[in-house]
Amino acid sequence: MSPQRRTIVSGAVASGILSSVGLSTLKSMTVPKRWSTQSELTFLEHSTQEYSADSAVSMAWIGHSTVLINIHGTIILTDPVLFNNIGVRILGATFGPRRITRPALDPSEIPVPDIVLLSHAHMDHMDLASLEFLTNRSPGKIHAITAKNTSDVIDYLEWNSLRELDWGESLDEGGVSIGAFPVKHFGWRLPGEPDRAKGQRKSGRSFNAYLIEEKQQNFQANRVSCDKIHRIMFGGDTAYTESFKDLNFINNIDVAIMPIGAYNPWKAVHCNPEEAVMMARDMQASTIVPIHCMTFPLGREGFHEPRARLVKAVHADSDLTLGYSQIGQLLKVA
Repeated sequence: MSPQRRTIVSGAVASGILSSVGLSTLKSMTVPKRWSTQSELTFLEHSTQEYSADSAVSMAWIGHSTVLINIHGTIILTDPVLFNNIGVRILGATFGPRRITRPALDPSEIPVPDIVLLSHAHMDHMDLASLEFLTNRSPGKIHAITAKNTSDVIDYLEWNSLRELDWGESLDEGGVSIGAFPVKHFGWRLPGEPDRAKGQRKSGRSFNAYLIEEKQQNFQANRVSCDKIHRIMFGGDTAYTESFKDLNFINNIDVAIMPIGAYNPWKAVHCNPEEAVMMARDMQASTIVPIHCMTFPLGREGFHEPRARLVKAVHADSDLTLGYSQIGQLLKVA
C-alpha cells in the first residue's frame, strides 16, 4: 500500500495535544492511505452475546490499546478509544491525530463493560469522548480503575466506582482480581504537570500495567469449562523494562497484551516488537498479542512494520505463541 503524506495541523492547542501523546513538536508524518476495504483486516463478526458468555475467556482487539476482555462473564475494556480523533476535548469535540483504521466494533456495539481499565492519563489511552460515551450510555454501572494521581481527569463522569491503584496494589471486582504493576513510561497529560517519571512519586501522574487474575471462587464456579485459573497481563504503555521478570514465579500467565508501536523515535518510552516479546518471555507468558499500533499515526516506523517484526520475533521463539496480529481478531483462551 503506497503511503501518503499527511500533515498534522498545529496551533497552540494542537501543540499540547501532540506533546501529550508523545509528539513534542509539529511534524509532517508519512502514514498509509485510509484502508478503503476490509480485505486486510478481519473485523469482528461475532455476536455481542459471545463476548459476555459466562463460559468464555476471550479477548478481541478493538484498535490501538483497546481490548475487550471477557473472563467468565466479567467484561473488561482497556484504555477505550472508540472515535475518530484523540486529543484535547473542547466543547464536545476532540482535536488531535485522526484514526487510520476504524474500530473493529462501532461504539454502540461494545457490550457494557463491568470494568474500564485505564493504564495512564495520556490522551490516546484516557480518551474523554469514549469515556463520556460509555458512562452516558450506562450511568452508574461501570467500575473504573486507573493509575495513581489520574482519577481527577475523569471524576466528573458517572461511574459506579472510580479507584486508583499504585504499583503493588490490587483490588477485587466482579469475578477478577486486578493488580497494578510498574512499567517504564511517563505520566503527564498536559505539559508541566507533575510526573512520576520525573521522580515525583507522591504527586506525579503515574502509569500502570495490570495483572488480571480470575478469582478463586469464580474459577470454582466455572471449573466445568476450564481447569486452571486464568491470568492476563495488560502491558499498558512501556519501554523495555526488567520489571516483568518479577512475575516469573507465577505458574501461568495465559496472555501478555503488549504495546509494540511508536518506538521510532520514542524508544525511551515505547518498546519495539522484539522487546515486547522479551518482556512476555520475562513473565513466562504462553501467548502474546499486540496493542498500540496500526491505529493512529504516532510513530515514524511505518504502518505495517511493528506487526511484521512481531510475527518474526514470535516465530523465532519456540516457547511463545502469537494469539492474533490484526485489529478485529478474537482470541479464545483455553
